[in-house]
Amino acid sequence: MALNKRLADFSLLILTAAVIVLLDQATKRLVRAHLAYGEVYRPDLWITQYARVVNLKNYGMLGGIFPQLSSLWALASFLVSLAIIYGFARTPTTEHWIRLGWGFLLGGAIGNLIDRLHQGFVTDFLSLGSLPALNIADISVIIGLIMLAIGIWQQDKAGPPLDQRSHPPTFTGGTGRE
Repeated sequence: MALNKRLADFSLLILTAAVIVLLDQATKRLVRAHLAYGEVYRPDLWITQYARVVNLKNYGMLGGIFPQLSSLWALASFLVSLAIIYGFARTPTTEHWIRLGWGFLLGGAIGNLIDRLHQGFVTDFLSLGSLPALNIADISVIIGLIMLAIGIWQQDKAGPPLDQRSHPPTFTGGTGRE
């Protein structure tokens, strides 16, 4: 019975991460199937001056920085995934934003980890303005961090739970003339 309860507790994390990984991998596969490496898709629309689809290989992180550490980023993604699972397990079920944020972070970390393990690089395809190209996993990580920040902000705004609020000191005895 305890295992079923634990699995139910983790269902939000697993479901959120799974949906993100599926969307991430499907969109990357679609881009790789229809665009050659470096090719840019620019439909004749007004939005293409702001957003384009491109097939890029990212050996680094966050827009391609430190590409020489590609193997390290795979290990880092794995370790971060474990830390996310640990953080989720320690987050109360009442903290909905934080728990959902953990799911988005895990989905993003696993999505890019799959690319690194399978290809040795991450496929980035969404180019917005002059920003580095992104993918669904990257966007998921950004959304997850925003959700965590909102959840933590809401916790701080609400104050500590009633059982953790400080109480005035109690008198333990003595005469006061020590």
